[in-house]
Amino acid sequence: MPDSTFVWVGVTVVSSLVSGLIGVLVSTLAYRRLERRRVRVDTVRKLLANRFNMKSVAVLQALNEAIVVFHDCPDVVRQLKAFHHVVVTRPGEEAANDAFVSLLKVLCRRSAITLEGVNDGYLLRPFGTDTATSLR
Repeated sequence: MPDSTFVWVGVTVVSSLVSGLIGVLVSTLAYRRLERRRVRVDTVRKLLANRFNMKSVAVLQALNEAIVVFHDCPDVVRQLKAFHHVVVTRPGEEAANDAFVSLLKVLCRRSAITLEGVNDGYLLRPFGTDTATSLR
């Protein structure tokens, strides 16, 4: 029969290892989740910040990046495809605006960004455009 001191030392070592492994696992999962959200928010931020010039490099990069960043969100992929189709076929400005607003809304929703109180008009007419209200 083993010595009771030896058993308690073994239990202490095993419980320390298990608690350490659990801590590492929980912290790794939390970091991955936080990092995924940070990358998504950054992509949406780039898109929203540069939407005054839809042909800018920053907007095009953000749109192309969204495919990778949101690859696991079928609704985002579906909206990206719909927006791409509208851009390629050029059915008209209203269809393009509707597709862009729908894309922005789904990107924000999947990034945990709330758009309460922000209407579609604001999303289409940001500061710095000719259609924006004068600051005078």
